[in-house]
Amino acid sequence: MLPKSDRPKNIFQYNNKKPQQIGSNYIFINNKIQDKIDLIYLCSRKDIEITKRNIEVLINLWSNELIKFIKERQNIYYFHKEQISNKREEDYKGLRKKLNFEIDNYIMKNNLKLFKKYYEEIYEIGFVKVVKHDSFNEGKIITFFDIDNFSTIINKLSDGGIEIPQEVIVLNKFINLDKISINKIVELYPFLISKATKDIDIKTSESNEKIKKPILIEPNLKVNGLIGVIDTYGSFSNGWENYVEYIEEPFPKIEGIVFNKDYSHGTSVSSLIIGNDIINDKFKDDLGIFKVKLFGILPQGKISMFYFMKKIEVIIKNNHKQIKIWNLSIDSENNDLGISLLGHYFDILQKKYNVLFVISAGNTHNQIASGADSLSAITVGSLYENTNNELKIASYSGSKNIFGRFKKPNTYEVSNDISAKDSSYDWKYSIDESGYMVWNDGTSFSAPLTARKCCYLMNKYNLSLESIKALINILTEVSDNNLPNINFNNSLDMLMLIIEGKASPKDSKIINIKLPTYTEIKNNFEKVKQDFTYAIGISYFVVPSNKLGDEYSTINLEFKIVAENKMGNKRDIFKSKKTEKINGINATEKVLLEHFKKYDPNRVLINKDFDKPYGYTKDTNNFYIKLDCSDLFERNNETINYACAILLKEKNIGSLNNFEILNEKNIIKEEIIEHEYLQN
Repeated sequence: MLPKSDRPKNIFQYNNKKPQQIGSNYIFINNKIQDKIDLIYLCSRKDIEITKRNIEVLINLWSNELIKFIKERQNIYYFHKEQISNKREEDYKGLRKKLNFEIDNYIMKNNLKLFKKYYEEIYEIGFVKVVKHDSFNEGKIITFFDIDNFSTIINKLSDGGIEIPQEVIVLNKFINLDKISINKIVELYPFLISKATKDIDIKTSESNEKIKKPILIEPNLKVNGLIGVIDTYGSFSNGWENYVEYIEEPFPKIEGIVFNKDYSHGTSVSSLIIGNDIINDKFKDDLGIFKVKLFGILPQGKISMFYFMKKIEVIIKNNHKQIKIWNLSIDSENNDLGISLLGHYFDILQKKYNVLFVISAGNTHNQIASGADSLSAITVGSLYENTNNELKIASYSGSKNIFGRFKKPNTYEVSNDISAKDSSYDWKYSIDESGYMVWNDGTSFSAPLTARKCCYLMNKYNLSLESIKALINILTEVSDNNLPNINFNNSLDMLMLIIEGKASPKDSKIINIKLPTYTEIKNNFEKVKQDFTYAIGISYFVVPSNKLGDEYSTINLEFKIVAENKMGNKRDIFKSKKTEKINGINATEKVLLEHFKKYDPNRVLINKDFDKPYGYTKDTNNFYIKLDCSDLFERNNETINYACAILLKEKNIGSLNNFEILNEKNIIKEEIIEHEYLQN
């Protein structure tokens, strides 16, 4: 991802104004992301002529002597920078300023000011080309570049003899077209299609052996919330029917295709959500009973992704006000190196309807299922228990770094792994359509346990969806076995802070916070020492846009604990485990992306001394929590809801005991009242 300063501002034009980006593509070689990017700009024929003239001006001004002069200064700079790479940036800032002054002076003396204006932009550019789509050899699900509003584009296509019926459109964005129709568009407007994706299959896992032991559940137990499930059909008995609202959808009628009903998968997934603690005594989470609203829409085997997209949008639209947590235990192929079309679709749905999807990671090692790469969703992988009673990541559990940066899955839960040689064979069970216990392996049966945790957190603590994500993310990262423990106890050595709010790009806020310090006398000098360490998790829903392409998540929300020095300056106290660079001082864009998770909507940062607090020296005992919100493109002022979870950990015993008293004015004292419907 390029910083703002590296983007063209002069050499490309759009209606005599700065360039208008409408897309981007990251570049991969052997599935590894490169430090290069294709930027896609909107332009007219006139704009192309202006750009051509600008490049000709640059070529005419091109001077071998000037290039030689610049290269010599660059080499001097890089040589000295390498020599002092372990020192602070201030040590070589003066050299850079001196060399740049020499280059500027040369340019002014030789009347090359216009050259400088263009050269600073073009020296990073590999090539410029006008792009148009080739014809397609099969039908695809497509999206358009955002060069006009959607209805205007549809009307223009209609004027050109291409009719697109409403039934092949979802969310006024995704269009499922046959080969003939899509090639007509390419012929009429060869630049219009931004992305084309094969309509892949959605499928669910199969159950393993049954154990002829029915599990009964008492009626009228207290329930701790309602969770939506979109899955196969279901069948419930032995009391479980009292905790399910069941809606069975008919399958589509497609000539030559017969869909068979599957009552097992939807039943198993729903039973785990309702009563995991009743079924699995060993793997209890102590969260109680939940109610499920099951929408049976998937058949046995496979079904079209586009059909699934159409159905799920209607379901979420009609139920989002009463159901905020949704379990999607589905699997599908995913060959995208970035965000899949289904992942993009899920991000739009969650943002539009303010819901949270809990999605199974998929059962392909080193890959992630389509949709499970949604950055706004919580993606769940699988653990199994080995013969030493340790929890390990299952061999099949899907995983991937989206765009080489965004980590998936977010969290893990217990399932089974029949292929693991060191498995304890102490299975985790669910219930099938006959009411008997059945054991399964697959991430489909891990996701329901995370859905339970999300619903519990929302209702018990009245937390936002963003706070739920932040908590699950950070508790997973600090756990020894990737299993988040949300049953907070009164441990004296750690405190969890939750900050919720709204922010817009360019917002900057600061809050005074009283954090523990202690003094240490060394060589007759008294030093202030930090008596804590911390980890921080930040969460918000992404704002996907066609204009961004692969530069998918461009809002950067930062929460920092900053310390005030003797000069009154406030500096970030976070220390990364993998770099000595400091955010805001000497960290490059690459370091910010890799080690400080810039632009990551699921950012978790853990201090290098978190396992064993060090006690860093500080100038003063003045600390603040600082929020900064920015957008790479400054394309809008849209407000985002955010949450920040800060896990404070003491260095010396009892250092956090008085935290609540010292910070009373910033803590919301709110009695948690359970909702009436939970008493049913």
